[in-house]
Amino acid sequence: MIGFVDSHMELNLGAKFNGGFLDDCNLSGGVFKNAIFEGVCLFRSDFSNADLTQAEFYLCMALGANFSGAVLNNAKFIGGGFEQVCFANADLRSASFLKDNMGGEVILYGADFTSTVLDEVTFDGCLYDATTIFPVGFSPEVHGLLKINN
Repeated sequence: MIGFVDSHMELNLGAKFNGGFLDDCNLSGGVFKNAIFEGVCLFRSDFSNADLTQAEFYLCMALGANFSGAVLNNAKFIGGGFEQVCFANADLRSASFLKDNMGGEVILYGADFTSTVLDEVTFDGCLYDATTIFPVGFSPEVHGLLKINN
């Protein structure tokens, strides 16, 4: 488990994080363009104000992670759990939340999308619950999200 990563690091060349734990990491303000996070645990990690343009999160578990103010344009979230994750004020333009290759959904229980830019976002097979917060005027079912009563 890594506890601190230099928040000013730039990984523009598509760094790959394969498996392992980045729990409780301070990655705020970092540049992670084209980074690939595959099967990584990101519990309570702080990506606030980070540039994650075209990053890919494949089968990641990010319970309580903070993506507030992050740039996630064209990012892909494929399968995995993003429960109680804060996306408030993030820019998710053209991002995709997709089922994995085995049909596993992206879980967004308790996620906070307050004031998040969701223009042209694809939600294919995402699950949310009553604690998930969406921007004012956003209709999750119209955008392909499925509400689960748990």
